[in-house]
Amino acid sequence: QLEQAYGRNGALGVLAIRNVPHFVDSKRALLPLAHKLMQLPPSYLQEELEDPLSFYNAGWSFGKEKLGDREPDTSKASFYFNPLTDQPGSVEDRTLYPASYPCNKWPTERLPQLKPACQQLGTLLKEVVVELTKHVDAYVVTVVNNSSPEKKVDDDSDTTAAAAAAATSQS
Repeated sequence: QLEQAYGRNGALGVLAIRNVPHFVDSKRALLPLAHKLMQLPPSYLQEELEDPLSFYNAGWSFGKEKLGDREPDTSKASFYFNPLTDQPGSVEDRTLYPASYPCNKWPTERLPQLKPACQQLGTLLKEVVVELTKHVDAYVVTVVNNSSPEKKVDDDSDTTAAAAAAATSQS
């Protein structure tokens, strides 16, 4: 099915993953919390959950994004978080690159169930992507090995990037 989604002839470039165990339950636990988050007092959201140092790449963001030269987009709000760690990178990374390594900002005292729900769904999605990359890697190795005898790739080696580059250049 990867060939159908990403193959050389008439590929759509779309991949859908279905029947992920626990996805529906995790999503159902998280989505109602979005409404509860938005109902928190605006002063609390701004003072406690906004992160201007990260350019709003963590925590609450409302009316900070502009589409082109237009007014700020106030038709939606966003809540950004890293599902795998609350403090990514090192202290030095976070100091030098606050937009790339923002710390999570959770409403733990007002909405304590948000953090575990976000982390559960985010971790599940990461696990699915890891499994997907194994299939993509195997597919790329097969394409490269079948298309050019001089470009053999050992599927136990750490050459996935080289295989992907080779497959792309042959398209």
